[in-house]
Amino acid sequence: MRPPPASHLPAREPQRHRSNRYQVTTRRGRCILSVFIKRALASLALLLVTAFVAAPADAIVILPGNITIEGDPTLEETADILDDWEWITNAFPGTADCVDPITVVVVGANEWGGGTAAYYRPSQKTVYIKHGKVRSEHLIHEFAHHLDFSCGFGSSERGAAFLSAQGFAADHEWARGSSWRDVPAEHFAEAVVGYLGIDSVDITVTDGAYRQVHRFATGWSDVRSSGPVGPQTPL
Repeated sequence: MRPPPASHLPAREPQRHRSNRYQVTTRRGRCILSVFIKRALASLALLLVTAFVAAPADAIVILPGNITIEGDPTLEETADILDDWEWITNAFPGTADCVDPITVVVVGANEWGGGTAAYYRPSQKTVYIKHGKVRSEHLIHEFAHHLDFSCGFGSSERGAAFLSAQGFAADHEWARGSSWRDVPAEHFAEAVVGYLGIDSVDITVTDGAYRQVHRFATGWSDVRSSGPVGPQTPL
């Protein structure tokens, strides 16, 4: 299926890998048994869709965890989507009561109309991602948008503190900017990527901004943004 036209969020620029020392939450090594179980569940879901709906292309797989996968994902892509959704929701328990169900559509390369690897449509609560680009650096970025728009981070006190920490004016519109780098919502999504320890962040994220991401993740009500944030920093 062809994704709808890109949203008002500016197109995301290509990322350059670079080291990030602000890794507040790092991903633990995957449990082999857990991965096998996820792949077995994904395989069973796809087999059931094929058997009872007879529609291997553009299949819809509804799985536990408030996530629906559509399009034509491979078994590996389905498992990776589930794995990364579980990762971010476990890392952000403070959003458990506000995050909405999400849909991920894996679009075939021949049908992909945009120049980016993935994008999020807030009005549809849907991530569109190109087949072959289902990787954590893209999924976590788009999942971060979903947590933001579901739980209202950008319109909260934490969002205001995040704006200030990143050098934006207090009245800067959260989801708009002259380019991708000038959109606060994109800064937030990249901050979440860095917070989870993924080495693909291409925007400078300050200690104060990471502190607001941490407080959003854990549900802390204090929005003060002073002091450095690091793996061993007591908050």
